[in-house]
Amino acid sequence: MMIQEPIKRKTNLPVVQCRICHNDTKKQSKIVKLGNNYGIICSECSKMFSLEDIDLMYNMFTAFGGYFGMLKDTVSSTYKIITNLVKEYNIQEKDLKATEVDVKVLHKALLYGITPRQLIQGVRLLHE
Repeated sequence: MMIQEPIKRKTNLPVVQCRICHNDTKKQSKIVKLGNNYGIICSECSKMFSLEDIDLMYNMFTAFGGYFGMLKDTVSSTYKIITNLVKEYNIQEKDLKATEVDVKVLHKALLYGITPRQLIQGVRLLHE
């Protein structure tokens, strides 16, 4: 004879955080290959960044810690942050490419919530 157990109520499952920005991935998240592993990326990060950018950011955050926008401050503007990065690291080249940006500068910019594209455009504008 088969005995049925009453179905218990589902409990709230923990929300998985995005591997890039650490926001909750409640809706429309993507599973992406990151290095040798797979990770979940939120819909905002998957729209904002290319797969190459995501892989680069994941590797940088794995190596040096942090996540995208960790140091983001509502008071400081992106312009001020880029200006400070240019002064601090003495960036002077006009024909700057994402691969040529110093790892320290790029990592710090990512922590402040500045995308690689914004960083390069900002450096170019400051040196024109």
